[in-house]
Amino acid sequence: MRSKPNAGQNATPMLQVAIPDEIAAHFRELARRPNELAKMWFDKYVVTPTAYRYCIMKSVYVSYMRFNLSDEFRHPLLNANIEKLNQTIALIIAHNLKDIESDGKKSTYLVDVCDAKIADAWSYIFDVIGMHYEVFKTGKLNSFGMKLLELSMEFSAGIHSGKYPDTGLQIPSRDEYHNWMGQDLFFGAERAMAVSSILNRNRN
Repeated sequence: MRSKPNAGQNATPMLQVAIPDEIAAHFRELARRPNELAKMWFDKYVVTPTAYRYCIMKSVYVSYMRFNLSDEFRHPLLNANIEKLNQTIALIIAHNLKDIESDGKKSTYLVDVCDAKIADAWSYIFDVIGMHYEVFKTGKLNSFGMKLLELSMEFSAGIHSGKYPDTGLQIPSRDEYHNWMGQDLFFGAERAMAVSSILNRNRN
């Protein structure tokens, strides 16, 4: 994988990480017909300040992990919610994909603000969906799992090497974040996540 902070003339330095063509195509296709919850998350993501985008990505990661760690993971309701989060992640990834031509060759990059916290959020996103694909998917999607985990490790390595600097991004408080997201989205996501605890409680 190729990774570099990109600083164009008179431009803010940007994070650029090369994404394999087949993985870029997969997420672009998955993002074409998003479910309602995914659209709600994404509509906030595209208009929010960078610090809040970081919070949205970490919230998606935490929600995903709660489903993955559930004792009733294979229950149809949980699988449905995982797929909603898959589409949320696909929308976020596809939004940040850029086709860049260099020396007559076009490659796809994930492009974002060159910041350690943003790189950390991307590391978590690729880690959680990579683990899911590697463990629970079959065929081509299963083979994507390791590649997604490699992308996660690339972001993490870039943070530790200083490639992605700490720019002093001011992360909002929990209350500030919830107020920004709004009750409909926040409580809608909470209801979806509550499915896991309800199913586990019913087992006992």
